[in-house]
Amino acid sequence: MDKEISARICKTSQTLGWLRTRVLNQRNVKLSTKLKMYRAVVLSNILYGRESWTLYSRHLKKIEHFHMRSLRSILNIKWQNRVTNLEVFDREEMISIETMIIKSQLRCVGHVIQMDDHCLPKQLLYGELSSGKRNTGRPRKRFKNCVKTHLTHTNIPPKKA
Repeated sequence: MDKEISARICKTSQTLGWLRTRVLNQRNVKLSTKLKMYRAVVLSNILYGRESWTLYSRHLKKIEHFHMRSLRSILNIKWQNRVTNLEVFDREEMISIETMIIKSQLRCVGHVIQMDDHCLPKQLLYGELSSGKRNTGRPRKRFKNCVKTHLTHTNIPPKKA
């Protein structure tokens, strides 16, 4: 996931640079239009496929840092202004990347749960491995574990299947 996140940030920063020369640096374009372009082009580019991501906190930090840096650049907020991230989100009615990812993953899992029992995505979500050998050390984070932590953080009791 490290290479994927780095590559996605690189490609998205290229897209943001192209967008900056065409739209964001234009003085006759409204701020609301610039933010709509940012949401449509940049956020959709960096968050493509987020429904199936299994992220560690370091990945979230990288993406969140890019998001805040981009927003502050669009809004022309310098570090000397001492504006917090929450103030930036409140000012422009945006949400954090982590919240966007959690919402989309829970929405996707909700669709899978409502599927019939013979559907492959539901079988994969509720399935267990019958054989195999585990590596030594801490187990890698799985998608099911991420969904369970999202459910507990949002105060939604997980259903037993």
